[in-house]
Amino acid sequence: MMSFPNHFITFAHLSHTPHYNGGSNRDGMGKYYPYMALDPEYAVPNQPTQITFSVQDFDGKDVYNIETMVEIYQESTGERVKGFPWTLQDIGDFNLYYVFPYQGSYEIVLSVANDDKMVNHDQLDPPRSILSSIAHCDCKRVILMLLSQIPGVLSETLFWRFQS
Repeated sequence: MMSFPNHFITFAHLSHTPHYNGGSNRDGMGKYYPYMALDPEYAVPNQPTQITFSVQDFDGKDVYNIETMVEIYQESTGERVKGFPWTLQDIGDFNLYYVFPYQGSYEIVLSVANDDKMVNHDQLDPPRSILSSIAHCDCKRVILMLLSQIPGVLSETLFWRFQS
């Protein structure tokens, strides 16, 4: 007879880290380690996608009162297609929603303000040609790359790039 443990391994506050996430990457961003997941797990063009972030410290503990900005860029054009302004998150676990308009590669930029929070509160920073640039921003950034695909033709990848 097989026995199962009465607990389950979780990554951040996600039931699992989808295969395209860097769950084992311990470089982090400054003093934080971000996780991201999509629902549905594969972004489908022209259908709503929930983007879930779980930002924790390096001990896997919750972080509170962090200010974040999230941007989505279409990789083929470099155009920012969506921006979510600087927002004070009560806790590092938060959801955003977006409809990816086209099949292709997208880069999601998660910015987290440093402790002194010298950012444009409730505003969106101008788009950048170098996505990891922290010029004029007292923040840390991580860039997550994903592919939006048509069902049945799924191919996912994720790259993490960090800027201190």
